[in-house]
Amino acid sequence: MKEVTVMPENDLAPSILPDSDIAEKTDATLSETDNAFLKRLRDIDCQDPSCEPRIFAHSLYALLENIDDYILFSDRNAKPVYFNQNYARIMEDLLGIKMEPGLQPHTFLPEKERSWWEGLHKRVLKGEKVSATYVHSDEDGKKRYFEVSFNPVLSEGKIEGFSEFTRDITKRKMTEKALEKAHGKMENQNKALRALLNAPPDLVFLFDTEGNIISANQKVADLLGLEIEKIEGKNILEIAPEPIAKKRMALLKQLVRKRTRLEVEDEGTLGRIYNLRGFPISDEKGTVLQVAVYGEDITEKKLMEKTIRDKERELKKKNKRLEQANIALEVLLRKRQKDREVIERNVLTNIQELIEPFVAKLRETDVTETRDTYLEIIESNLKEVVSPFLRTISQRYETLTPTEITVANLVRQGMPTKRIAEVMSLSARTIEFHRNGIRNKLGIKKKSINLRSYLLSMK
Repeated sequence: MKEVTVMPENDLAPSILPDSDIAEKTDATLSETDNAFLKRLRDIDCQDPSCEPRIFAHSLYALLENIDDYILFSDRNAKPVYFNQNYARIMEDLLGIKMEPGLQPHTFLPEKERSWWEGLHKRVLKGEKVSATYVHSDEDGKKRYFEVSFNPVLSEGKIEGFSEFTRDITKRKMTEKALEKAHGKMENQNKALRALLNAPPDLVFLFDTEGNIISANQKVADLLGLEIEKIEGKNILEIAPEPIAKKRMALLKQLVRKRTRLEVEDEGTLGRIYNLRGFPISDEKGTVLQVAVYGEDITEKKLMEKTIRDKERELKKKNKRLEQANIALEVLLRKRQKDREVIERNVLTNIQELIEPFVAKLRETDVTETRDTYLEIIESNLKEVVSPFLRTISQRYETLTPTEITVANLVRQGMPTKRIAEVMSLSARTIEFHRNGIRNKLGIKKKSINLRSYLLSMK
């Protein structure tokens, strides 16, 4: 472990004077490493013929040990051979290590920082003079700034190592930041500049209260086809057609008068639409001095909104048509369901009225001729199963009895009275009675209308 002896002032001051006795005495107080370093210092040319190398070496040593900077000399392998006491203190403060010759402080740093230092060492060992700023962060995130300078150490033209001079510039950095912060509080023109720099819209103007352009950004210059220098100084009335320019001047005057921000949509030249936002820049008394205007080109946005509105209207129309179609379809489905129910009832009614009675009679008779008649009736009535006749006549003329309905159906099939009487096992007079009853209930009793023809016309 290297120990650096700090000499009292009454011993240190004479040590830098050309007194060989004092120099000899000082050698005894130094470590072996420092004495070796002193020997190297004696080889330095003091540029004075009367200069004693030994005294000159001690003078340089005293200077290195008492300077405020952190000084380190390393060999060609980047291993320290000398460091002053300030360097030892700062390493213990920053990294918690006790410096000694050969101990490389940068190896105690994280890999990224270690690589950074090694890169600097390689550069200086190639003969390059290097300067850099190192930022060290402690566990609490507090930062310290250091300015580091590297210089190659030459011996007979060969690089033997390098010197490293480090200076704590944290206070200077803090001062610079304080100055930057103070600079950000500048009034009037600096406020306008900050407003311009921080604004995100495409077009940026800075006007005075009379509408004269103080400054504008490159987007404005590109739009107008002019250089920024030629735009500055022009009045708002000069950069647009008269109707549009007068409207914009009125808005600027309104903003100055009300001393509040203003936002409007502006249909400018070349068919473009802009969202203009104006901000007053006032002094401490609230007097408006300048106006910052930001213009965002919203033409594409407006076109998109129109397209969306058109699509929405089209969709509403389609939805309405679909709703109407759905309603119609529901009506059709309900009608179809109703028709199916009607057909089912018709079939059931026809079977019950036209088929089942004659099937029963067929079972009861043994006469071949009568059985053939019943079969003819059943065959004919089967054709009428899907016909709505029986249901129609029974629904339209509810006063008809079941016997009258049967007689009406046989008449409709073209069967004469006598034959009907035989089929139904009734007398001819009874059948005639039912025929008259049917005509009466159908409203054709006193009319010269054929009953069968009338029944056939019913659907």
